[in-house]
Formats: sequence, C-alpha cells, structure tokens
Amino acid sequence: MPARRPLVHGRRSRCRFAKLGWVLTLCSTSALAAAPPPAPAKKDNQPASTAPAAVDAQATFAQRAFDEARALMAAGKFAQACVKFEESMRLEAGMATQFRLAQCYEKVGRVASAWRSYLDVAAIARDAGQPDRESFARKHADALAPRLSKIAIRVSAGVSTLKGLKVLHNGAEVPSARWGGLAVDPGTHRLRAEATGKNPWSVELEITTEGQVLTVKVPPLTDASGPSVIPLAAPPSTNTPSRQGQDQAEGPMHIRAKAGLAIGGVGIATLGAGFGMGLAAQSKWDESRSHCGTAIPENTGPNASDLCTQTGLDIRADGRGLGNIGTGLFIAGAATAVTGAVLWLTAPSTAESTARETKLKVGLRPGHDGAMLEFRGIW
Repeated sequence: MPARRPLVHGRRSRCRFAKLGWVLTLCSTSALAAAPPPAPAKKDNQPASTAPAAVDAQATFAQRAFDEARALMAAGKFAQACVKFEESMRLEAGMATQFRLAQCYEKVGRVASAWRSYLDVAAIARDAGQPDRESFARKHADALAPRLSKIAIRVSAGVSTLKGLKVLHNGAEVPSARWGGLAVDPGTHRLRAEATGKNPWSVELEITTEGQVLTVKVPPLTDASGPSVIPLAAPPSTNTPSRQGQDQAEGPMHIRAKAGLAIGGVGIATLGAGFGMGLAAQSKWDESRSHCGTAIPENTGPNASDLCTQTGLDIRADGRGLGNIGTGLFIAGAATAVTGAVLWLTAPSTAESTARETKLKVGLRPGHDGAMLEFRGIW
C-alpha cells in the first residue's frame, strides 16, 4: 500500500487557507470602503453661527456693505459711507475695510477716529508681516497727529489714590496713561469721575475746532453720605470755553450787573438830554429880554420888567415849553440812572448769594411843592 504524501496534502491545505484569507481580506476592505465616513466630533463650545453656511452669509453681507460704502465715497456721501464701512467691520473685520474707514473718518472731520484707525491698520499689518502696509498706515497717522483735539485730565494726588477711582469718557473708562491727552473728535463730550464710597462728578465739554486742547481738573469727590448732587467743575482752561462754562460764568450776578450798567447808561443819556433842553430854554429866555421890560420905551411903571411885546411873549412861551420838557427828561434820567446804579451795586458777588433777591421800585408822587421822586425796595 503506497505511503501518503503529507507534504502535498499540506500544500493543498495551506493553499486553501491562503485563498480563504485573501477572500476575507478583500471583503473586509470592500466593506470599509462602502461604509460612510465617521462624523466629526462636535465641540461643546462651538456656536451655531460658525456653521459654514452662516459664515458665508455673514461674509456676503460684509462684502455688500463694503461695496455700498465705496460707492457712497465715490459719490461724495462720506457720512453715509462711514456708516456702511462700520457695518462691514462689525460683520467681518479686515485690514482693507479698516483702512477705508480711516479715510472716511478723515473726510468727515473725525480726526481722532481716523488717527486711531490708521494705527490699528499699522498694528494688523505688523502682525501679518507686511512692513510696507504698516509704514503706509503710520505715515497717514503721523500726518493727522498735529490736527488732533485733546482733553487733558488733571487728577490731584488726593483723588488719584481713591479706591476704585474711574474716569469715564462718554461712558467708556479712560486708562490713567491717557489722562494727559485724550484724543477726541469735535462735538460734545462728557467726563465722569467715580470712586468707591464717593459721589460721582461729571462735566460736559464742547470741542469745536481741530487742534483744540481742553484742560479739566477733577475736584475732590464728596462722601456718598453727603449731598447726592456735586457741582460741576469750573470751566476748562481753553481759548474756546465750553457752552457749560459760559453758562456758569454768566450767572444771575453778571446778568444783573450788566442790566444795571445798561439802565444806568440810558439814565445818564436822558439826563444829558434834559440838561440840553434846559440850556435851550435859558437861551430863549435871554433872547426874549430884547423884547421885554425896559428894552421897550413904552414900558413904564413898577411892573415894566414883566411887560413884553407879542414877539417876546412867543419867545418866552417857546422857552417855557423847552424848560418843561427838560425838567421831565432830567427827572426821568435821574430815576433811570439811580435804578441802574442800585442794580449794579447790589449784584451778588457769588452765584449762591442770589437767594437774597433785590427788589426796587422807582416812581413819582405828588408832594407839597410839586412832584417827588420815590424809591422803595429791599437790597
């Protein structure tokens, strides 16, 4: 009986198993290729707005606002263009948009905003490794520097050491490093100082021209247990004071003093007119003497000096009329001048003293020997 050939049997077995392994490998590979790819793990803090569709829509709106702004700039509508550039920046910030916005601010006279925007462009270009654009933006900012309007905030040592001290400009906190010269655009600005346990202090300022510098001193803050209303600061030291500073300077004291000077001037002018009428009446009286009294040969007797011709009587009547007018003007001028003097002299020296109101009445009333000038009042 022939012996078995196990090697051949063994090769067949190995081949059979090899074929089976190749088929399994092929099927496994095909199954993996047909299976869908695994979904990426979703981050817990990933907002829904960062989805590709939302991002594309936001970029589209930003580009649309940018294009509209450029069209408005070309049409010379700079104020509207700035609004569109700002909208584009809110949707998608970019170096080109920031630079265009700076140019727009410069066109509408917002020098400080343009200056800051150019510096922002320079910082972005520096971080992006674009020295040419950085230099270009800085040149624009340097050209605007001499035109900047600034508010210089002076804080005394006693105030600067208060706990929780904050100085706010239009609601935004101003770092202490910028107190020496805060660049601002023309318009109305409100400064506010507040500290822990203290009543806040505030003042409004008006920037009207380029290159204007206002200096504001923050006064000591009162305790919060004291009055809830703190007087505003004195007008800032500048060649063009704010409207509020003018209102404070032109208080009741100055108004009354100015009124007194004006009324007194009218009174003095009226006195002068009355005096002139008196001189004219005296001149008429002197002129009538050539037609009265002993100048007439027919006048004899004890009353000869009172007798006049018709011409003399007419001249004396004219003089008497001028004299009456002069007397009335003199009395009215004296009353007016005295009224002005009283108003000027009784004007309070401070705004707080206006609580004591001055009341004055001037009038004429009949007396035993004629009219009397009467003054009544409290001062």
